[in-house]
Amino acid sequence: MRILFIDCATYKPYSYETPKKEGLGGAEMITIRIAYGLAQRHHEVFIYNHTDLARAEIEYIYGIGHLGAQTPCPKPDVVIHIRCHTNPSHWKQLFPKARHVIWYHDRAGAWMNKNDSDMEGICVSHSHKINIEQYIPTVEGFIKRPIHVIHNPVVTYPIRQKKIPGRLGFFSAPYKGLERCYELYAKAKRIRPHLTFACSNPGYFANGSLPEDAFNMGQLNHRETCDEISKCEVLFMPVAIIPDSFGLVAPEANAMGTSVLACEFASVLEVASNCGNTLLPANATDNQIITALFELLDSKPLVKADKRFELESILDQWEHFLSKPRAA
Repeated sequence: MRILFIDCATYKPYSYETPKKEGLGGAEMITIRIAYGLAQRHHEVFIYNHTDLARAEIEYIYGIGHLGAQTPCPKPDVVIHIRCHTNPSHWKQLFPKARHVIWYHDRAGAWMNKNDSDMEGICVSHSHKINIEQYIPTVEGFIKRPIHVIHNPVVTYPIRQKKIPGRLGFFSAPYKGLERCYELYAKAKRIRPHLTFACSNPGYFANGSLPEDAFNMGQLNHRETCDEISKCEVLFMPVAIIPDSFGLVAPEANAMGTSVLACEFASVLEVASNCGNTLLPANATDNQIITALFELLDSKPLVKADKRFELESILDQWEHFLSKPRAA
């Protein structure tokens, strides 16, 4: 099968090599994993990237054909519109016989429009699907089509770092609550002075000063990020500010042997409900959060990877979805 991924929402060119060298956003990371996995299963896979302006010919990197704005595009069987922040009419006209699907990575919002209405959808969690389906009736002219759920895959590495006692970590974009976590960490540190706090992100830095013994490692590649997560005793994200459609870092932390302290918010209940994690109400007080943190640090629960998010299982689900006829 010939599959074309259309990415008109990304902020830079990327390939399978990119996360080995530098930080990369979650949607881009997942796109590369799925595209590479499908290519390894003998599908013909292409990624169109709207930021890749100079590419004149298809470049194959690890079996994936990369296209840019100037690249002639082969006719696909299926077109996957990633996040679809632009009008897809151009691609529908260009490939009228192809099956067109929206891969919703983002939460529902004003970017959705009625021009998406004749395409099926893929959401990355059940809470994400509920969010999209609740928003659809507010879009004028939008015709509801079937929406499927395929979780994001989790890919990690052998654990090669020892836990640092008292180390907490935050490994998401700062706007998801980093400064609030700084505040909570500073309060916890007054009680347990040995605590330290580490953070990195895909490249977006928060404003504000860092509390004592907190340090920002900036942008790390994926292997470095997983190594830093594995050093932490707790992935510390007890905030309910920006809802995740999936929240990749939580199951990644579990796969690296690190417990998660988070709030029961958006997709967290679905992806971080493993034994060994602590989930608090979204309106938990500072004292409740700090008490839960100390209990988690003292108990040192055993956590492990969640088999639901294994790459081969997720690829099986993608192949099953792609093999079915277009839903009416």
